Amino acid sequence: MQLKAEAYGVAYEAFRRALALNSRNADALAGLSDAAAGAHKQADGLDVLNAIAGREPGNARVRVELSRVLAAAGDFDRAIATATDAVRLIPDDPQAGEQLASVVADAGDADRLERLAESLAVRFPDRPEPQYYLASALFLRGRAEDAMAAVRHVTDTHPDHARAQNLLGAACATLNRRDCAQAAFEASLRASPRDPSTYVNLAQFSLQSSNPEAAARYFAEALSIDPALVAARDGLAQARSFLDAR
Repeated sequence: MQLKAEAYGVAYEAFRRALALNSRNADALAGLSDAAAGAHKQADGLDVLNAIAGREPGNARVRVELSRVLAAAGDFDRAIATATDAVRLIPDDPQAGEQLASVVADAGDADRLERLAESLAVRFPDRPEPQYYLASALFLRGRAEDAMAAVRHVTDTHPDHARAQNLLGAACATLNRRDCAQAAFEASLRASPRDPSTYVNLAQFSLQSSNPEAAARYFAEALSIDPALVAARDGLAQARSFLDAR
């Protein structure tokens, strides 16, 4: 674990240097945030992004990334405001609008999410994200069957869309379609093996399937990626309690 943290630390410093040369490089901005998480330097990484945003009011790219980091920390109000600023600065860039939709989805606002998704679908009809967010809005409303049908339009044409596969898995699990859920969650992991939310979903599904051994493994994997993830920590304790009771 220490070696892994040291590697992330080296990467973090490299991304900081890259941003000193070009503070609008989206790959360097995302790399800084991801490396900060791996090196347990989230607070420092947030300070770097805030500093760039403060001195560069026209830098939309840093606001997209800052919104992502704020949302991951649960600060949805600031994340939404920051993504809204990015959309204002680059209204014709789909990534800004999609980041805003992502935060609204995380905040659980189905009505606003549906409006955003419909707007994105009109403006960017060739991208899969608007359909994914429409399906997410349906799922948030408890319409799992409709959400499953909607998100399949994404997974059928973009099988490597990790979040769409994750949503399909959640919808299938809600409908007790276990084979569908298992296949979708595994497809999501193949597409994005560093997303802790998929491990949590698969772990919870494993608990529902009376498989606490698998659940414990998945929760532990989620914690190895994000040690601060409360859902994974609580879930691991629950899975271990089931194992201890045997």
